Amino acid sequence: MRTGIFGGTFNPIHTGHLMLAEQAYSSFVLDRVFFIPSGRSYFKDDIKMPDAAVRFEMCRLACEGNEHFHVLDTETKRPGNSYTCETLEELKGMYPDDEFFYIAGFDSFAELGHFKDPEKIFALSRIVVAARNDGTDISAIKINYESKFGARVDILDMPRIDISSSMIRQYIKEGRSVRYYLPGRVEKYIMENGIYTESI
Repeated sequence: MRTGIFGGTFNPIHTGHLMLAEQAYSSFVLDRVFFIPSGRSYFKDDIKMPDAAVRFEMCRLACEGNEHFHVLDTETKRPGNSYTCETLEELKGMYPDDEFFYIAGFDSFAELGHFKDPEKIFALSRIVVAARNDGTDISAIKINYESKFGARVDILDMPRIDISSSMIRQYIKEGRSVRYYLPGRVEKYIMENGIYTESI
């Protein structure tokens, strides 16, 4: 199978994430997309996050009703820091015949070279990165990864989505509406449980 892998803190997951995953699914003729919320991100230790179980539930609610979206607890059940290379190795053991497509926004893509054992990430998966329409040159990073790591990088052409999890957290703290930035089920879950009302 052609399987998309979409990892992140998803703090919270929003419509931009879902649009990116859906466009990757369609453009690269994927069979399914695995959303994998991180357990503990070593890149975001300075950000206070809800428990992994809460972020997993938000992802589950967001993906509900889309038959080709699936949420895995691969990282939320793993103790310690979450490492993409370890996740991909685990998934390869579970699905040895699958071709993996690692889906990334621009910011995540730019950091991939600094992840733990990036050569394993590039060996185990093709990279699908969303292009940006703000003049940012993605080609230099792409060429660097290809020459340094033998990466296989595909650029997904789609409109820029100006939604971020940090913006949503700020809006909620300020009591501003986040309607349509989030799937309705996720917004309801956040509001009913008082998530993000005290801290960003």
